[in-house]
Amino acid sequence: MAKKRGVRPASDTSIEIDFMYRGMRCRERINLEPSKANLNHASLMRRRILDEIALGTFEYGAHFPDSPRARSLARNPSSVITVGEALEAYLEDNRTALAYSTWLDYRNSILNQLIPALGHLTLDELKRSHVREFISNKEASPKRLRNILIPLRAVLAELAEDEFIAVDPLAGWQPRFPRRDRELDEDASDVIDPFSLEEIRAIVSAAGPGCRHMLQFGFWTGLRISELIGLRWRDVEDERVSIRMTRVRKRLKDPKTTRSRRIITLLKPAADALREQASLTNRDGTWVFLNPDGGHWLTSDQLRKRAWKPTIEKAGVRYRYPYQMRHTFASMMLTAGENPAWVSTQMGHCDLAMIYKRYGRWIPDNAPKAGALAEARW
Repeated sequence: MAKKRGVRPASDTSIEIDFMYRGMRCRERINLEPSKANLNHASLMRRRILDEIALGTFEYGAHFPDSPRARSLARNPSSVITVGEALEAYLEDNRTALAYSTWLDYRNSILNQLIPALGHLTLDELKRSHVREFISNKEASPKRLRNILIPLRAVLAELAEDEFIAVDPLAGWQPRFPRRDRELDEDASDVIDPFSLEEIRAIVSAAGPGCRHMLQFGFWTGLRISELIGLRWRDVEDERVSIRMTRVRKRLKDPKTTRSRRIITLLKPAADALREQASLTNRDGTWVFLNPDGGHWLTSDQLRKRAWKPTIEKAGVRYRYPYQMRHTFASMMLTAGENPAWVSTQMGHCDLAMIYKRYGRWIPDNAPKAGALAEARW
């Protein structure tokens, strides 16, 4: 049997092909009996490989997809690296760069949502249509779906910037999210569905001694739940309260934004609740509001399960998530004619536009009187 250059029998069932690529000797086997015809076939295959290397078009994985070197020597890494691997690498690289609560949210989205649905695709296989199909099959609110896509968008944007992929398939794309019944929506902050005054009274009355003052305070201050359970006695001074700390995922952190770090004025129902809470605890300990066991609240989810849900059921009120206390405060104040700028400051919004965007329908229409004061002055 004539010996072929760079080709030799490796076993009774395989042939080894030997060639140089990127300065290293590569030896790969193909599963063919080393007959004369198969050795000729292997020799031609080696010739094509050498030609492709010379032309710069050689793709290792196209010829040897099962080789360990197919990934490390790939001419186009995005053709072999999967979306799942890229997401996991992003998660590891940003473990300390991101706020812990944000990292946990991203981790949940990546491990429980994105990788099961899209992780098997290579980076160059991923298309916008894959993501569109993914969100169309999810039973979640538009806000939740946007949040799930945040780490994927970040990974693709980063890879495109580094020229690891030619094009970011999600760049400039705003998906159309499926419309869903409000009653099925589990994201309370995404749907504004405030309580009436009668419902507020029923909820506060039904609450247990350890929770009554907290819920009344929440309805009449519009604090975020993380701000409510992160409130300390040292932040309380007379009829004003400083929002300096929040509790998210069992950890203390700074407020959400610079404007969230604020001083709020207490309305009478809120001041009364705080005064009664002080008399109940004698302001002992660090935290203003305590759970039914006398300890401090660790998470908003704990509050929802142990205080909010049982109270709503006892009050016989249609269920909404605790975040609706914040929406209720905003709608009550605006309906009563309070200055939107004051409401915005109380709630710690980044700007006044948020009030008009989210709560505009509760702002009274003063159009019939518009211009009357200026006209009278003239």
